Amino acid sequence: MKVLGALLLVIFAVSGVVSSVEPFVQQAIEDCFKRKFSHANQLKPDEVGYYFLNFMRLVSQSVRHMKDRHVELTEAELEKICDANIPEAHPASYESLVKAINSKASTWVAETSPRFKELSRKDARKLMGTIMGKAAIRLPAKHRVLGDAHDKKDDPIPESFDARQKWPECPSIGHIRDQANCGSCWAFASTEAYNDRTCIASKGKFQQLLSVQHTASCCGPNQCSSYGCDGGQPGAAWDWFTNFGVVTGGDYSDIGKETSCWPYQLPMCSHHVESQYPACSGETTAPQCRKTCSEDKYAGKFDHDRRRASSAFSLDGREQIKRDLMTNGPVTAAFTVFEDFPNYKSGVYQHLTGNNLGGHAIKIIGWGKENNVEYWLVVNSWNDTWGDKGLFKIKMGDCGIDDMVTAGLVTFDPANTTPGPAPTDDPADNTTTDPDGPSDAPGAYEAAEIVA
Repeated sequence: MKVLGALLLVIFAVSGVVSSVEPFVQQAIEDCFKRKFSHANQLKPDEVGYYFLNFMRLVSQSVRHMKDRHVELTEAELEKICDANIPEAHPASYESLVKAINSKASTWVAETSPRFKELSRKDARKLMGTIMGKAAIRLPAKHRVLGDAHDKKDDPIPESFDARQKWPECPSIGHIRDQANCGSCWAFASTEAYNDRTCIASKGKFQQLLSVQHTASCCGPNQCSSYGCDGGQPGAAWDWFTNFGVVTGGDYSDIGKETSCWPYQLPMCSHHVESQYPACSGETTAPQCRKTCSEDKYAGKFDHDRRRASSAFSLDGREQIKRDLMTNGPVTAAFTVFEDFPNYKSGVYQHLTGNNLGGHAIKIIGWGKENNVEYWLVVNSWNDTWGDKGLFKIKMGDCGIDDMVTAGLVTFDPANTTPGPAPTDDPADNTTTDPDGPSDAPGAYEAAEIVA
């Protein structure tokens, strides 16, 4: 415990976290952490450092919230805050967990994730922003939307398939994007699959990236029962694509290039002083919905830049998922993430250990079999430094991956397709004819809770 105390003093000295709380609060929190800390043999010194810094940050937030509500900071209240944040502040990725996974795993390999080693469990949970279970919006089945004759059930299904190889003219299929510290995976997974299908329908003529930011910021409570960085509905996003469409928009690194309408606005950031990422300015929230391009010199106009899907539907069962994927392009799916998954490096993932972190949406681009285990080939939205260069394989059926799959069809018009009525210029307008209504409008769908 003396070693821990010395380490905490060093952390205080280099971090400056103590300046945000009163001395008596600082002392109470430090004493509480020492009493509650029980992982001395499991965490390395730098992991203890991340743990304590995250703990101080989360406790400081709780203290501020109590002050805002004019709640007295008694010893009993501070103890409650401490108890609540000890498990939440725990590192999301750490060496002893990786070793435990690798001692059990026969189909996949874990690593201490560069992306997650600085994050707390609460930070990791924030990234899992897909509404699951009974609260999830499920689109009508494909056969109800298009009829039974649409699927060519006589075509043989290959043992393995990779959309990147079938449609090499569409580089967006293998492009790895980054949702940063925002729970917008639902917007990434839906927009990316729609993006790929637009390119495929155009036979490679459409090469731009579509705007995940438009989906995250404007497919809100009123339109999609979705909440930006606080989670959303990939199925509802597909429905939104058919009704209103989405503009072009590249990655955060594309800001200022003027090559698309609305690039992603959120960079990956860190809550720690020494990090490869820039410092976070506070809690990550999605930018407000807008009706003009964020790139002032982009040649297109916002309303005329929209691309609209022709249909949206759910896919049921592996055979239908495979047939639709190999015919029309990548699909959107969601699954339950457990604490072992952020540590994935390679192989075919299947859940081994850890608690539920929440629902996560991704893009399936293919399938195959490895060591006699059938898997889906998946593109994630955690940058190409995570996992297998941004991709992963997951055992079919594991963590509910087969159960919430959505997609849609695209009819490509090279002259573009401007959907529906033009947006009103009145930001206070809350009519359903406005595709980009205010993000705090009451929901057309029933409100739902994030499963976490």
